[in-house]
Amino acid sequence: MYLLWIAFLFLGLLSASNLVPGVLPPSFVEPENNPPLWRVHAYNNNTYILRQSGLTDYEKPFLYLLFGDQKAYLFDTGSLNGHPAPIITKIIADYMVVHPSPLELIVGHSHSHWDHVAGDSEMKNFSMPGVTTKFIAPDLDSVIKGYSFHSWPEKIAVLDLSSRRLDVLPIPGHTPDAIAIYDRQTGLLLTGDSVYPGRIYIPGNAIKVFKESHKRLQRFALESANEIRWILGCHIEQKKTPFEEYPIGTRRQPDEHTLQLDVSILEDMSKGLDKLHVGMVPGQIMFKEFSWVVQGANDMMQEWKHVDQFPLAT
Repeated sequence: MYLLWIAFLFLGLLSASNLVPGVLPPSFVEPENNPPLWRVHAYNNNTYILRQSGLTDYEKPFLYLLFGDQKAYLFDTGSLNGHPAPIITKIIADYMVVHPSPLELIVGHSHSHWDHVAGDSEMKNFSMPGVTTKFIAPDLDSVIKGYSFHSWPEKIAVLDLSSRRLDVLPIPGHTPDAIAIYDRQTGLLLTGDSVYPGRIYIPGNAIKVFKESHKRLQRFALESANEIRWILGCHIEQKKTPFEEYPIGTRRQPDEHTLQLDVSILEDMSKGLDKLHVGMVPGQIMFKEFSWVVQGANDMMQEWKHVDQFPLAT
């Protein structure tokens, strides 16, 4: 397996020029004084990364807005008190100044936890001049129908944004409806709460499903046609110092890990899969850049709704 990853990385270096370039900031740490409700970063002129302020909710989730010629895709709607509609309106309005054609906005989710769907009430019926909205609800049936999956979770679906192809990968485990998005234009792999620098929660009754999803994700990454520049999740909870994390509830993280992870993180995770087994004692398994938090077998995280009731949700 190690030799396969070396070969994969070498091929990636040879083919990286085929990807549309973009720039990530040195960090997403928000300023101490008067931080904006949303930090918006243009990765390039049609790819936007948004981060909700920790002053509104400690989860501080990331959202992603990707533009094609006639369609755009929003990945998640944020956590409590985020109110994403105004900032989404501004980004789209600025984009349409340069690209004045009518646009369909497709709103989807990495998964169904509250800190990724709290803005749904604003985005479900989102409206602005020149824009229509298609909303894919955050439940398994709607995800299967909305992305036209033919065999969940074995097969990949394709979301065509007109000149921009997104591969939609089923990765149930963290929740039954979890997905990842691979953007063939930029090589960005968006992995929600299933791969990111922080606490990856796994319900005890979903360990087998989680491991199977990770193996499929790794196989996808190893295919030579899939040039992965960065893996981008929806949170940062890890510190720059290996094996250290910020406590749950931290609103500002001045020494946080970068958002982006190298694709080799999938190999690191693969090596640790043998630590996960059905019936194991719940607890946290810490790695260099992430951790797994295994919940009790009766914890159904997809039903968690509010931080005051369930303080460990992420």
